[in-house]
Amino acid sequence: MDEGYIKFHCELEDDEAPDVIFTSKLNTWRTTLHKHQLIGEYDDGIGYGNVSRRFIADSFIISGSATGSNATLDFAEYVLVTGFNIRTNTVSAKGLIPPSSESLTHGIIYKTLPQVKWVLHIHNATIWKYYKNILPTTAEHIPYGTPEMALEVMRLILASAPTSPRILIMGGHQDGIIAYGINLDDVGQKLLNLVVPE
Repeated sequence: MDEGYIKFHCELEDDEAPDVIFTSKLNTWRTTLHKHQLIGEYDDGIGYGNVSRRFIADSFIISGSATGSNATLDFAEYVLVTGFNIRTNTVSAKGLIPPSSESLTHGIIYKTLPQVKWVLHIHNATIWKYYKNILPTTAEHIPYGTPEMALEVMRLILASAPTSPRILIMGGHQDGIIAYGINLDDVGQKLLNLVVPE
């Protein structure tokens, strides 16, 4: 499985982690998703799942790369993404570790939908297989963490009805599911409510 590797060029400025006030509620939901094994680490040691929140304008705070195994993150394990460029496949960030490999995808959601404040990315094989092509689904040939995935996510968002559930299945990113919205509790609960009928 091609997981966990950063595929963009990252310009990382070594700086302090974002202030606790901007990450505490996000961290609580991340811990909840980890408890439900929707964020974690595969047997081969590759982590999966990440969370973010809008900061100022299109900048956002996101969990750092290779943090999936940790049940709870400390604030040094979050990174501030200050900018990104789809055309040049670059991400600019401030933090003590690199940002998540899905930073481009989170970034394009914030850029496309200015009202969105939270993005949660989880993994679950059963839910992914069941909802694939039922919920809006990215094309299977497009891999995670690439400019192509970010553009595909933007396409799906723009094509979705305003009343859509704001959940996307990543067809080319095995087990990957993204939810986004204005209220963090609503976004997190939508993911926990995704069940597969027996």
